[in-house]
Amino acid sequence: MILFNDFYRMVVKIVIVALCLITLIAKGQKNIFNNWHFGDHGAITFNTNPVSPVVGSALSSQESCASISDSNGVLRFYTDGVKVYN
Repeated sequence: MILFNDFYRMVVKIVIVALCLITLIAKGQKNIFNNWHFGDHGAITFNTNPVSPVVGSALSSQESCASISDSNGVLRFYTDGVKVYN
């Protein structure tokens, strides 16, 4: 019984530390998903309130795509899985 209690306490401590680390990591990356590029030259940005469309996206994709911004919300690149656009 004593060993189980010690093990349980250790697991609880590890979970608490892991949750704290995840929270710190997520807080530092708050704007990296602010720009979405998708479909046939479609794009929106969450850097404005309300959300606004973006003109000039080179992306034309019927399937998967991805876009990444820096921590300030500035678009760094986007891709259709074949080409990477800057």
